[in-house]
Amino acid sequence: MSYSIYIGKAIISYSNEEGDAYVSVEAEGEVNEEAPNFGYGDISGQGNGRHPGYSQMANFCRETGLYNLFYDKEDGILRHHPGCVPLEKRHLKAVVTAKEKWELDYPECKQKIPYEYTEPENYKDMSWNERETYEKQQGFDWFYARLIWYEFWMKYALEKYEMPVISNT
Repeated sequence: MSYSIYIGKAIISYSNEEGDAYVSVEAEGEVNEEAPNFGYGDISGQGNGRHPGYSQMANFCRETGLYNLFYDKEDGILRHHPGCVPLEKRHLKAVVTAKEKWELDYPECKQKIPYEYTEPENYKDMSWNERETYEKQQGFDWFYARLIWYEFWMKYALEKYEMPVISNT
């Protein structure tokens, strides 16, 4: 099981049809050519959506110090699943702080970003096991890559949209 996390413009869906009344809010999906583009099977491309497994997301949050930001029962971004919360400047600040701390704790992290342009030509032809072995040999820092992704999309949404949100399904 996994989350589908999107950061962007709030889209409101509404129906008051008898027997099928609802209202929901979610982030509109989009692609931005300026967004970071990680390779090696990262399905986000340059889009504003990520799809981490539940344990993968929890591990990322624990390791980067963002667990409370995402999982606090009263105030966490993922406190409701599925759900949608307004994106706030404090969310971005927490991610920037975590990224800066990561850079201090792991000074080599900037050289270990799994950018798409570093993929070997035959990467897509490799078996799953060959890909996993290759990626481990490269020592990619996927936590740092995710911090970059969250920082980019949070900053972008806060600057561009009147009603920025983070939604998860």
